[in-house]
Amino acid sequence: MTPDAPPSLEPPKYTLDDLSWLRFPVPSPQEVGWLIFVFMVIGAVVLAFMTVQWWRYRRLLAQSERNTYYKLSGLQNMTPRHQELLAELHRYANVRKDFQLLQSSEEFENAWDRWRADHPGRDVELDNLRRALRMTVMNPSMELTHTRQLMRDLPVRVVTSVEQERLDVYCSIMSTTADHLLLNIPEDPEIQWVLTQNPDVQLIFWRERDGEVLFPITLEVVEAGGMRMFRAAHAFRNTEARRAKYRLSVNLPITFHYLPPEEISRRKNPQGQEPPAGLPEESKGRVIDLSFGGASFLCKEKLEEKGLVRMMLTIHNKPTVVIAEVLEANATEDGGWRHHVHIRGVDAEGRTALNTFLSREQVKRLREKEVFHFKGREKKRGGPLEEAWAEPDEPGK
Repeated sequence: MTPDAPPSLEPPKYTLDDLSWLRFPVPSPQEVGWLIFVFMVIGAVVLAFMTVQWWRYRRLLAQSERNTYYKLSGLQNMTPRHQELLAELHRYANVRKDFQLLQSSEEFENAWDRWRADHPGRDVELDNLRRALRMTVMNPSMELTHTRQLMRDLPVRVVTSVEQERLDVYCSIMSTTADHLLLNIPEDPEIQWVLTQNPDVQLIFWRERDGEVLFPITLEVVEAGGMRMFRAAHAFRNTEARRAKYRLSVNLPITFHYLPPEEISRRKNPQGQEPPAGLPEESKGRVIDLSFGGASFLCKEKLEEKGLVRMMLTIHNKPTVVIAEVLEANATEDGGWRHHVHIRGVDAEGRTALNTFLSREQVKRLREKEVFHFKGREKKRGGPLEEAWAEPDEPGK
């Protein structure tokens, strides 16, 4: 019987002292070239796939957007003649697609002006296209940027200033053409005299979406059939003017709570202390003018600028809470204070009530012929306007 062979004493093939077995084979230049080529093909395929997917997404998005605007603007129901006019107008616009012309009322009006310069005498056709496409103020989704969007019988205001005093006239639009709009200024010799001497005015129109929209226009006197009327060339809206200066004179009692600037800081940063709870002491006052973005009210105390006022007033028998920031405080002759505030916040129901109240008051005053008031005082004579009215019996001189 053969005894068992002794175990082999040869060293292991792989040891920690010799790591040569970890080395990768050195590729040849041809193999490296093929490897780079494969990665480039894979990258190109991925990039092409992503590009196709992005293009399909943009196409579907554009198609959906196009269908939406076709539906909202009435393009689906356009006559062939309207389609031809829109195609002509599109060539004068700085947009790629025809439906994009309907997304910007400003671009539509600019294209209108360029088209009219090359096609005189065809204003009626383009005006019919505007109405078919709902490019007027009656379209709530369309931004109001030009006076051509206004329509007959709409109530507007004409505002002008003579030095420190302001004339605010409520009137309506009698008619609109491609070049002008005709205003029904009240037949008051004093008002017509002032507007004749100061023809550069602001035309103001209000609607729910935009609030007060200002158009800088120049009035021109037109005599027809023994009547004196005022017309103005169309104009784009004034986006830089402050709306707060054009306000409606009112007389509304209010109660309010006031937080001075330092109290606001303490409530925001109590610095380890418990923040003050509740509201400060209630005070009473009276709002004397009101707009969509600001107001002025009278009270006995002087309030610091940049403080916050929580005003409670009743509009249409509905309590409304308004949060406003104090901008300015001026002393009055009776020892009180007049404060100008900027409205910072109103709840949804309060904003609707406020907008409805202001718009209805404008129409009401138009009907009652309460056509003018001055900055800071109602129907008070004297000063620059009194000098302008020195000869109201002969306004033509």
